[in-house]
Amino acid sequence: MKLFASDYDGTFARSNRTPGEIEKNIIQVKQWREAGNLFIFATGRDVPGLLNVLPKHNGLKYDYLVCLNGGTITTHTGEIVLDKVIPQHLANEIMTIVKENNIQEYYIDHVTTNGTGKISVFMDTPDEALCIARLFAMHFEDRTSIFANERCVDLTALGVSKATGVAQVAHRHNIAHKDIYCMGDSHNDIPMLAAYNGITLPGVATAVNAAATQVCGSVGAALELLLAIP
Repeated sequence: MKLFASDYDGTFARSNRTPGEIEKNIIQVKQWREAGNLFIFATGRDVPGLLNVLPKHNGLKYDYLVCLNGGTITTHTGEIVLDKVIPQHLANEIMTIVKENNIQEYYIDHVTTNGTGKISVFMDTPDEALCIARLFAMHFEDRTSIFANERCVDLTALGVSKATGVAQVAHRHNIAHKDIYCMGDSHNDIPMLAAYNGITLPGVATAVNAAATQVCGSVGAALELLLAIP
């Protein structure tokens, strides 16, 4: 058994995708799973946000959702495998910094009785996002996981990433490290691209490209290549 983890936004569903690309992705995912392998999504979105868009891809099936950059993991039936949040007192500290720096665009996802799944802030440019990420790191690096992603900066529970989420799914199914493939296009994908057989897309940022070992034009193209390997 092998495992393929795909980012959603910018990877499985690209804004600059070619005609028929998603349809091919769906066909190849079906063939991948029929061959006895696992297909999972690894995304910064929360579970409701991803479940809201997946139904529009007719025929698409998956095995797990790794959401909130690894903080939440569910099976295809909705069973919760992991749900790790930022403690509420720490979330309050983060929001104090957000307001002190007059950040106007921010989102708080997955608020529970135990804390907050993710806090995201959006800046005008990628450079501004990197600056804010460094500011957050000065205050919270030892208490949260921080991911810069284009104009966005995500803060999630300490010690989680897409790589840790993928690892937990692989462990549940005794999948060998060499049989794990991950595909993504942005900075929050770097942990899983670097940890496993990383695949990225043409035109990504230099740091993302450096973390991967292969470039493919789409998720469907990557799966087609992998299925051809004996």
